[in-house]
Amino acid sequence: YGSEASVTMKQLIEGEILYYLDKDKFFPEDEQILEIKPDYPQDHQVILDVSAALKITIPVGHNLQYRFYSFVDPDKGLACQIQISADFPLFKGGQRTLIGTVYKSGEVILISG
Repeated sequence: YGSEASVTMKQLIEGEILYYLDKDKFFPEDEQILEIKPDYPQDHQVILDVSAALKITIPVGHNLQYRFYSFVDPDKGLACQIQISADFPLFKGGQRTLIGTVYKSGEVILISG
C-alpha cells in the first residue's frame, strides 16, 4: 500500500502542477476540500471531478483515502495539499499518511506521518 500511495502521490502532484500551469490556480479551487473515501465507487462524482481535472485515474477499493485542499500560505502564497491515508500503516515506520504540498513557486514538500 505504501508503494501505491507513493506512486499515486507523484502522479497527483504532477497533475496539480500541470493544472496550475494551465489555469494559474490549483485544484480544487477556492479553498474547497475534496475527499475520496475507500468505499467510493469509480463513478462517484468527486472521483470523476479529480480525474477530469488532474488527468489521473484514482484507484478505488484499495483501502486508501484521499484529501485535496487548496489554500493560501501566508509566506509562500497559493498552494495545494494532497493527503493519502489509511487505517493501517502504509510504511515500515508505522506512518499512516502521506502528505504532499505543492506551492505556486513549484516547490514540493512530501512528508509521511
